[in-house]
Amino acid sequence: MLNRHRQSEALLPSERKRSTSIRCINDSVNEPTPTREPDNDLLTIPEVAAILRVRNSWVYERTRRRTRDRIPGFRIGKYWRFRLSDIKTWVEENRHGRTPAA
Repeated sequence: MLNRHRQSEALLPSERKRSTSIRCINDSVNEPTPTREPDNDLLTIPEVAAILRVRNSWVYERTRRRTRDRIPGFRIGKYWRFRLSDIKTWVEENRHGRTPAA
């Protein structure tokens, strides 16, 4: 078996580049990933729509409402973001449909 240096010499120039990039990708895969709290992750409109199994337009409509059943979220520039914990709480609160107006 050829050692790493000799192996790269045996490759064509185009194969040598690809071989190097694959090695770099494989090296980065083994790095530990930072731990995150899943409930504090920020979700996008399509991710919230997938969780709730509704269309993106439905989520956008709920962000525009000025009532109690407005979906909890905030804007970062022009992008809407949502916390998973807030979405779970909102679902539980609105699970039984609308409450009668007082």
